Amino acid sequence: MLKRLISDYKNYIWIFVLSLLCAVVSTCLSLFVPILMGQGMDMIVGANNVDFDGLIVVIRKMAVAIMLSALFLWFMNGLNNRIVYGISSDLRQRAFKSFVDCKLQFVDEHSEGDVISRIIVDADGVSDGLLLGFNQFFIGIVTIIITLIFMIRVNVILAIAVVILTPLSIFVARFIATRCNVYFDKQAKARAFLTDVSSDIIAMKQVINYEGAEDYFKKRFDNVNGNVEEASRRATYYSSLTNPMTRLVNAICYALMTLLGAYFALEGSITIGGLTSFLAYASQFAKPFNDISSVVTELQNSVVCLGRIYELIDTPSERSELTVTDETSLDNVNGITNYDITFDKVSFGYNEKDVITDITFTIPNGKKMGIVGASGCGKTTIMKLLLKYYNYGGGRISIGGTDIKDMSVDELRSMMGLMLQEPFLINGTVLDNILMGNVNSTRQDAINAAKECYAHDFIMNLYNGYDSIVTDENLSEGQKQLICITRLMLRDSKVVLLDEATSSIDVLNEQLIQKAFDKIMSGKTTIVVAHRLSTVKDADIIMVIDGGQIKELGSHSELIANKGLYYKLYNAQSIDDVQKLA
Repeated sequence: MLKRLISDYKNYIWIFVLSLLCAVVSTCLSLFVPILMGQGMDMIVGANNVDFDGLIVVIRKMAVAIMLSALFLWFMNGLNNRIVYGISSDLRQRAFKSFVDCKLQFVDEHSEGDVISRIIVDADGVSDGLLLGFNQFFIGIVTIIITLIFMIRVNVILAIAVVILTPLSIFVARFIATRCNVYFDKQAKARAFLTDVSSDIIAMKQVINYEGAEDYFKKRFDNVNGNVEEASRRATYYSSLTNPMTRLVNAICYALMTLLGAYFALEGSITIGGLTSFLAYASQFAKPFNDISSVVTELQNSVVCLGRIYELIDTPSERSELTVTDETSLDNVNGITNYDITFDKVSFGYNEKDVITDITFTIPNGKKMGIVGASGCGKTTIMKLLLKYYNYGGGRISIGGTDIKDMSVDELRSMMGLMLQEPFLINGTVLDNILMGNVNSTRQDAINAAKECYAHDFIMNLYNGYDSIVTDENLSEGQKQLICITRLMLRDSKVVLLDEATSSIDVLNEQLIQKAFDKIMSGKTTIVVAHRLSTVKDADIIMVIDGGQIKELGSHSELIANKGLYYKLYNAQSIDDVQKLA
C-alpha cells in the first residue's frame, strides 16, 4: 500500500526532498550540541581550574545550534503537513469520485455507513498515520545515520557495540506489530458498522419516537459502540506494548554502553568529555528507534485505512465496462427516430441466483407499459438493465433498433427520465432541485415546468418561493414528489421510467401527481413499475412478472378477462382499498 501511495504522489517529491534537507540540517545541528558539551566538560579540569572564557564561547555556540535546529525542524513540520494533508485530501476526493462513478453492484454490497467511513474516517486515519510517519520516521532515519558518523569519530569500538545492541528493539517492535494488524482490521470494520447504525437511527428518528422504541435503539447503539470499544482497546493495547518493550531493550543497551565506556575511560583511551559526548550520542541513536516504534500503532492503522480507501478507488466504473467511443455513441443516439424498447430473451442474475430469465417483450414508440408483480420478482431489475446499471448475461436490449451495448452510459441515460419511489431532494433551494433535471435551463423554464406539474401554487406559498430551502418541515411527501416530477418535466426525456413513484403518496395527492405524470408521459415511451395496480389500468400493455419470468402480457381488460394472476392481484388490492377507505 505504501509503495503504491509513493508511486501515486510522485509530484510531492520535491517538497519531500526539501523536508528531508531540513531534517538533515536540524539533526546535524542538534548532534553538534553533544560535541560542545564534551568540550565544555573537558574545560572543567578540577577545582579552581576552569576555562570560563572557553565555556562562554561553547554556551553561545550551543544556543545558536539549538535555535537553528528548532527553526529547521519547524520548516520540516510545515512541509510535512503540506504533503500529508494534500495527499489525504486527494485520496478523499478520488474515493468520492470513484463512488459516484462506481457500478451499482458496489452500492448493493456495501452499507452507507461503510462508504462514509472509507471516505471520511479512513482518510483521516491515513493523514494521522502519515503525519506521524513523516515527522518521526524520516527524521529518525536521518538521526540514526548522522549519529552513527559522529559516534565513529569519537570511538569506533563503542560505536560498533551500539550498532549491534540497539537494533534489537526493532526486532521486538516488528514481532509485536505483525500480530496487531488483525486487530486494526477489526477496529476499522467495527467503526464502519457503527457509522452505518448511527446513520440509520438518525434517519429513523421519527419512526423510533412513534414506535416508542427509544430504549431498544439505545441498547442497539450501546452494543455496537461496545464492539468498537473492544476492538479499539485490543488494537491499541497490543500495539502499545511496542514502545515500552523497545525502551526496555534500549535502556539495557545504554547501561551496557555506560559500563563499557567507563572501562575505556579508566584505561585512558577516551576522555571524560569524550565519554559524555558518546553517551549522549548513544542515547540520541536509540531515541529514533523508540520514536519509530511509538508511531507503529498509527502507521498500522493508516495502512489498514489506506487499503480500504484504495479498495473503493479501485472499484470499476460503470463507464469503464459499459462505454463505447463517443463518436459511435453519438452516431447511434442521433440516428434513433423512434423510441420503441425491445427486450429479446434477456436474462440476469448475481451471486449465483437468477433474477430474471428469458424476458422478451416490446414497447412500441410512445406507448405505456405497466410492470406488476410481487416484491422481489424482478420488476425494478428490468429498469436497471435498461439504464445499464448492470451487465445482463444473455439476450439483447434495444431502443429504436439500436443495441444499448453500442451506446455510452451518458448518451443512453440522456434519453431517460427516471422517477423513484422515494423523492430525492438535495440540501438547497426548490429552484436548485428543479434545475437538476436540466442544468442548462433558466429560472423561467423551471417556473413553467412547475406550472405544468401543478407545483407552482404551493411553491409560491413557501416563505421565499422558489428560493426557499427544502426541509422536512415546510414540504409534505406529496409536495416533494411534485418537485421531483417538475424536475422530470424539465428534463423532457424521450423515455420515461417510473418506479413505484406513487406508492407512498396518499390518495388525494396521488390524483394530483397522476395528472402531472399524464402530461409527462404523453407521447413518450413509458415504463411504469407499479405497486398499486390502479395506476397502470390505462397502460397500453401490462406485464405480470413472477419468479423472474413473464406470466401474463396484455391490456387491463384482456388480463381481467383471462382471470389469471393479474385478475387475482387486482381484485385483492381493490378489496383492500375499499376497506382502507371505510
